[in-house]
Amino acid sequence: MAAHSNFLRDPLRTMLVVLGFVCTLPLSVIAGQKETPDHIVYFSSIDSRLVPPLVARAHGLPRGPRYLTVSVSVHEVESGKAVSALVRGEVNNLLAQQVDLQFREVRENDALYYLATYTADQQDTHHYRLIVEPQGKQHDYQKDDTSAPIEVTFDYRYFTGEETIAPLTSH
Repeated sequence: MAAHSNFLRDPLRTMLVVLGFVCTLPLSVIAGQKETPDHIVYFSSIDSRLVPPLVARAHGLPRGPRYLTVSVSVHEVESGKAVSALVRGEVNNLLAQQVDLQFREVRENDALYYLATYTADQQDTHHYRLIVEPQGKQHDYQKDDTSAPIEVTFDYRYFTGEETIAPLTSH
């Protein structure tokens, strides 16, 4: 039991297990990362039914066949540790209908991530634009400042049938 407990406390091993699980989900998840000199932003869009019911209930997130959940996690490059961030964003469909995403912070043991859930239409293409501001450093946003907000954009097409999310591109 102690070996199992130590395994889950190692953030790198835990991340590898999670990424391994994500890779086994056929087209139900689109995931990516964006790296700056100081931070790595991990992002994914998943069918809301993949969010564990206890997590969804604890944070007031709806689950169901018409909901998508966006997950964002920010880590320091040097230490690999998760850091707090201000995360905001929006999603647009092909008709230019925009939904502002309301992210909620989730802390579980050593994990720290942000979730936002919204209603998605069947067989629609979505374009995400996220702005992530890692916290903890004094921000003086200069043109070449590495602590400036990090912009993440990606697209995908959503289905509510057998395959839930089909990736298009990631920028």
